[in-house]
Formats: sequence, structure tokens, C-alpha cells
Amino acid sequence: MPVREIREPKQKRSIEKKNRIKTAALQLISEIGYHDANTNKIAERAGVNIATLYSYYSDKKMIFLELLEDFQKIYYERVYSNEIETACFRGAVRDCLVNAIDAFDGYEAVFREGYLLQCRDDDFAGVNRRWEELEIEGIKNLLERLEPEFRARDRAAAAVFIHSLVVSAVNRFILHGLPLSRDELADGLADTICLYLRDKARL
Repeated sequence: MPVREIREPKQKRSIEKKNRIKTAALQLISEIGYHDANTNKIAERAGVNIATLYSYYSDKKMIFLELLEDFQKIYYERVYSNEIETACFRGAVRDCLVNAIDAFDGYEAVFREGYLLQCRDDDFAGVNRRWEELEIEGIKNLLERLEPEFRARDRAAAAVFIHSLVVSAVNRFILHGLPLSRDELADGLADTICLYLRDKARL
């Protein structure tokens, strides 16, 4: 069976077509889930023929992996692109946490399906693992900038702890809901992280 040639669009019209395909896939995944959102339905929703879809993507998995990458990039940029000043550290941490929660807006279904698929698909697991490593490295860099005000004996372990705390709470909030508002969750996490770092600084 011949391998389809996948092309990267360069002209404005081609880029718009590819973006329509991604938008259609995002809508269908939100409405009917990953498994029922086949390429024919995506092409029909996007208003392109199936041959056009296959010129950009080999299958629906490739589309979804790109959507997952888009989400992870948005999440990372919103959370880790801002500098945190120690003078208002608690407020800055809270702002980062609010940004982390808000990054899911419009991508809840992508996250939910990706979260499930990573348990049985190495490609999805690889995307999440790569971005997780970048996020932990971002926290380690932040902790280094905070020294000596906040000094952890083991910066790498502290970064993993903070990352695990935030991911666990935010994932639970997005996937299942919590008896807390977004702001209450951000406040609670910010307080916990600040107390943890202050305790570490005193050791």
C-alpha cells in the first residue's frame, strides 16, 4: 500500500484549509469523542473533500496529536512565559495557576481524550511526557531564581512535587469538577506552594 505524501501548507488558502480541518476535529471531539470522530466526518464538517484532508494528515490520530500539541503549547506559554517577582511572589503564583486553569478553555475535550489515550498509546504518552519534562524544568528554573529567599535542599524534587500538586488538582478540577471555584482552587494551591517553599527555606 503506497504511503501518502503529507505536505505542510505554505500558501494562505492551504493554511486556512488545514486550520478548518483542525477546527472541525476539535468540534467533533468535543461533541462525540475521539473514537467516533472519523476522518469522513471531520472532512465534511470542515467543508473539504477527504483527499484534501489526507494531503495534510495521514489519519485522525495525526490531527488529534497536533491538537494536543497546540493545547500543551498554549498551556506552557500561559503558565511559564511570565516572570515571577519575589516581591509579590504569592500573587504571581496565583496568577500562574489561574492561567493554567484558563488554558483549558475550548480544549477540555482534547485534554480529556488525550488523558485517556496516553494510558494505551505511546505517541500520546510521548507528547504528555515531553511537555511534562519542560514544565518541571520551568519550575526548577523558577526555584533557582528565587534563591536565597526560597531555598530547597533538592530543587529537582521540589519541582516535581509542585508540578504533581498542581497537575493533580487542576486535572481533577477539569475532568471531574471540585466543590471549589476557579479562584478558590488557585488561592488554595498558591497558599500551599508558598507554605511549602517557606518551610523548605527554613530547613
